[in-house]
Amino acid sequence: TTSSSDEKATSSSSVSDLFYALIYVSSVAPTALAFVLKEQVFRESQHLNLDIFVVNSFGSIVGLCFTVLLLPIASVPGLGKVPLSQLPEYMLHGLQCFTGANGTDQDNCTGSPLAPLLYLGVNVLY
Repeated sequence: TTSSSDEKATSSSSVSDLFYALIYVSSVAPTALAFVLKEQVFRESQHLNLDIFVVNSFGSIVGLCFTVLLLPIASVPGLGKVPLSQLPEYMLHGLQCFTGANGTDQDNCTGSPLAPLLYLGVNVLY
């Protein structure tokens, strides 16, 4: 009986691992696709003299729009743990944490805003 339950747990774990691996791949696929498309646009449109800053800014704005549109997915059972009614409060707590203030007793915002700003700075300077 023990080996049977161990096999079920292992099988369930491997299915769960595969499911979350697919979610991860689907989350980074748009970024990879955007990178490839930008490369293609720059190679095929050399005569247009495109500005990399403008193209990257447009890509970032489109990414922000899609993030806001897809944010309710965090409320889908099995994918997220935030009820749709609590999503605005969840976002507010994230903003508070970014500024270094703990929104609740459970938050640990140590290192904010230094850590995310340092990350952004390194990416901009690189």
